Amino acid sequence: MEYLEYTKSDLDELLIEAQKGSYYEFGELSQYVRDISESYFLTRYKQEKITKIDDVGDLTNSVFLAFAEEYKNIKNLGYWLRRMLFITFIRWSKKNKILTSKKLNSIMSTGNNGTEDKELLASQVTKVLNSLTEEKQKIVRLRFWAHLDFKQIAEYLNKSEAVVRKSYYNTLLALKNRLR
Repeated sequence: MEYLEYTKSDLDELLIEAQKGSYYEFGELSQYVRDISESYFLTRYKQEKITKIDDVGDLTNSVFLAFAEEYKNIKNLGYWLRRMLFITFIRWSKKNKILTSKKLNSIMSTGNNGTEDKELLASQVTKVLNSLTEEKQKIVRLRFWAHLDFKQIAEYLNKSEAVVRKSYYNTLLALKNRLR
């Protein structure tokens, strides 16, 4: 892929003409959107944040389809495109992470040996967790069992979010070190 050369004013002019109904400008603008999207996702692929090259094409097409549906309502193309690229990548990442987790869980759940190991680990973690201060126990339990985010935990404990976050990560490090 060659270096993309365009200016904001070029894209804005094409967008205005495309919104007025010009097919030629819509085609030109569409090609820019596809090229920019492909470049963005190829960069993520080279950074190994996207594992399959086929996903680059799928994500590029996803952004293009969103553009084709919404181009008449777009006010600031640069902002819209950055936002769509980011949102599309994040959605894909979350979906991919869930699928990977499901595959991993299905692999881990085969056989009774895995269940026994999980129970042993759970009892060890519980024992170590009970040896911590009550506040640290609350933070970990609220985070894992109640599925609260740091802001909610901070409100519940009347502490700042930064303090809760730091305490949480320090507690996890302590748990990790004690379980070794």
